[in-house]
Amino acid sequence: MRFYGLSDQETLSLPIARFWLLHRNTDRLAAEESIRTAQIGASMQSGEGFGQYMTVLRDQMGEVVKIDRAAEAMVSELDRAGLAALKAMKAVGSNA
Repeated sequence: MRFYGLSDQETLSLPIARFWLLHRNTDRLAAEESIRTAQIGASMQSGEGFGQYMTVLRDQMGEVVKIDRAAEAMVSELDRAGLAALKAMKAVGSNA
């Protein structure tokens, strides 16, 4: 099943219900990719169209990671007292 990147052996080892599920979805997924490719081609005809299409894609992607700069600043400061406490715990528990 080239569309899914499965080898012949992997395809043969699929349960029959899974095979037919993948088979039924192949045309639907390929059509979705073709529509996206057509949208990309159409949006490239104008700078405005490209900007609008990029906005749509970013909306579809959603928020991947939200960085809290205030929390990042607090984490970047070393906790010297905590580090000393960890070193003391190691010294107590070690056999050296």
